[in-house]
Amino acid sequence: MKAQPSRKQLASLAAILIVNAFDQYNDDFRAITQRSLRLFEQCRWPHMQQAAAQRIDLYRQAITETVGTLAEALGPYQHDQTLWAEIKAVYAESIDAITDRELNKTFFNSLTRRFFGTIGVNHQLEFVDIDVGPIDDIRDFPPLRHYRLDANESTATVLLRDCGLDVEWQDFDRDAKYLHARLLEMSETFTDVELLYTPFIRHTRCLLVGRAVGPNHSRPFLIALLNDEQGLRVDAVIQSADTVSILFGFTRSYFHADLHPVGPAVRFLKTLIPDKSVAELYTVVGR
Repeated sequence: MKAQPSRKQLASLAAILIVNAFDQYNDDFRAITQRSLRLFEQCRWPHMQQAAAQRIDLYRQAITETVGTLAEALGPYQHDQTLWAEIKAVYAESIDAITDRELNKTFFNSLTRRFFGTIGVNHQLEFVDIDVGPIDDIRDFPPLRHYRLDANESTATVLLRDCGLDVEWQDFDRDAKYLHARLLEMSETFTDVELLYTPFIRHTRCLLVGRAVGPNHSRPFLIALLNDEQGLRVDAVIQSADTVSILFGFTRSYFHADLHPVGPAVRFLKTLIPDKSVAELYTVVGR
């Protein structure tokens, strides 16, 4: 007769299954996001809409599949709250070194809510960070591209070339001259521009997201690029925190931005729009 696994073994098994399930979900999420960039470059707008819908539904599918896997693995103990408290402890230890562990915790919470139909908060079964916020222990920004603000016209040219989009420009020289004029205006107050490497895609537009930096101050600096059948062009240079806040509002559709890890990028975005909640910033990038 086959020996039944101990509670410790069940807890370890469940924790491993959840870690693996989240990793698979995260890989699938990133694959869709990366594909959306290619679709943007090719102006395949209906396919982009399909990818957006697929990415939204991905989380629900991952949770449903993982619930089924765990129910099979745990058998009659699947609704044992004491066991789930043990699973939570093992799981917390296994994700402790992950920068984006808050995403792992949310995934875990979604699973326990499906198993137990939790209303409100169950501190025994859920991760509830009261004293530490999702990005409070993240000290570093993601890698940034740096540009010195001066009278050199090549700065605008290099900045636009660095966007890395595989798209023909409508009129690159025109856009470089326009951007150079904006950078020249900024050089009276600021010394540098810092940009995230990752483009933020939404519908027919792409945002290059960053900030202008001075000795003791900074402000948002975003370049909005528009792509259509005529090619890529600079649509706007955005330096208003209010405008950026609207662009990153939860009432708008999610951005497709392949951020890995997510937390440092959210921390950087928070410096641009400090009044925006961290939860909203996570949401607007689809997390």
